[in-house]
Amino acid sequence: MKGVKLLPIFLGLTGLLLVMKSSVIFAGWNDSMTTPAAFAQEPDGAAEATPDRQSEPAATDDAAAAAEAAKTARRPRDVDRLSRTEFELLQELRGRREALDRREDEIELQRTILDAKEKQIEKKISRLELLETSIRDLVDSYSQQEDERLKNLVQIYESMKAKDAADIFNRMELTTQIDLATRIMPRKMSAIISEMDPEKAKSLTVELAERDPLPTNLPEPAPGEQGA
Repeated sequence: MKGVKLLPIFLGLTGLLLVMKSSVIFAGWNDSMTTPAAFAQEPDGAAEATPDRQSEPAATDDAAAAAEAAKTARRPRDVDRLSRTEFELLQELRGRREALDRREDEIELQRTILDAKEKQIEKKISRLELLETSIRDLVDSYSQQEDERLKNLVQIYESMKAKDAADIFNRMELTTQIDLATRIMPRKMSAIISEMDPEKAKSLTVELAERDPLPTNLPEPAPGEQGA
């Protein structure tokens, strides 16, 4: 009885093992059938994946370009966002800068003109100084020549007779009379004045007295010297 009862159990276990074994075999066969197809399709998938990976930089570049375009498009709006006060302030600062530049140019031009005029004035001053030196030299030369001439005339009149010298003095200008009278020896000049025309002698005497008074203690000329 025990053997009869164990047989069905054994058969049931055997059938269960067969079913499990069949399932395992079928699963392995199914995997063997599907795996080649997967391997066959994998290159296509890889090929499809490769273009996707290559397209990533292009997509990135496109995105960057789009972002830059968006920034560029937004710039006018950003400028428009500036307040009117800020815009007017910028315009005012620019105008002041331009005005300062123009003023600087004008000052530089005036400085150049002043430098040129200063050089011209310096040249004129140099020419005037040269002219002044030339005139002074001429005056000095003339004075020396005049002194020499007067010395010669003094020697001539001192060697002449008083009456003859008085006749010449009567025809001279007062300035010339004074120039000679101040150089002729006082004693000789007194004799000449005594022989001159009374009016001429008076004028000459007054002028000489105002400039260089004649000595009052002159000795009387000798009788022979009056006619000399």
